[in-house]
Amino acid sequence: MTYALFVEDALLNYSDRPADKPDTGITLSKATLDSIQLKREQAATSGALRIEGRGLIETFPFWFNIVTP
Repeated sequence: MTYALFVEDALLNYSDRPADKPDTGITLSKATLDSIQLKREQAATSGALRIEGRGLIETFPFWFNIVTP
């Protein structure tokens, strides 16, 4: 199945129709989604998850200062 997720008025919504011009595409199987939900980290790093068009997604270091002096 294909779903579209979008943020509108600070709320995450979804639609069962594909977006016209998506910024990012994520492709994965139901089994991979289940593994991610069960917090099995290797699911996201095994190559079973494909992300395309990451131009607007920023990556941050895992350990970063929330409050700095």
